[in-house]
Amino acid sequence: AQQKACDLRNAVLDLNQLREDNRLELLEILDQFNGSKCLILDPNLGGRLNHVLVEGARVLRENGVTSFRELKGDLDEEADHFIYLCRAHPPHMLTIARHVKAALRSGMASSEIKFHIFLIPRKTYLCQQALEDELVLPYTTVGDFHLDLVAFDADLLSLEVDIYKGTKVQKDPQGWDWCVQALLKLETFYGCPSRVKAIGPAAKA
Repeated sequence: AQQKACDLRNAVLDLNQLREDNRLELLEILDQFNGSKCLILDPNLGGRLNHVLVEGARVLRENGVTSFRELKGDLDEEADHFIYLCRAHPPHMLTIARHVKAALRSGMASSEIKFHIFLIPRKTYLCQQALEDELVLPYTTVGDFHLDLVAFDADLLSLEVDIYKGTKVQKDPQGWDWCVQALLKLETFYGCPSRVKAIGPAAKA
């Protein structure tokens, strides 16, 4: 079942500011491209977009999105632009590379760049390197969609990033930077906190 956006009216902070910031950024991404748009979503984004776009898919269609797909398998779709929203996860780049290569073989991809990748919460060197290794980077544009902290309830914000796996198992420190950027974003909207608590050595660091 589709998750509905939570009611933030009872939140101690005006969390609608965060929601609106994410919403406007997504609409600005879509407004960059003219013509029909196929929006391809990382299936593991879950209901995060539903907590950002209170109006649902209607607002996406009003901004030129003609079709929606999950990022998996082959891409059997026609559109002027293919816009990917996905986590900064290198295996996703391999799936996108397959889509681009198939389009090149079929002649669908021309001199105009049709594939646009927006990584959440920020693009990484590893993702760009994966596209370059697959020889498709020149046929894509790569940008950021700063969908970091999402309000799942009036008292619950989540970054939706597996920090432990990334830093401890994969030895990738990128997750710490995402945490810091998310906290700085909170300070931008609500000011510096007068009291900070941290649990565990990693949080204290």
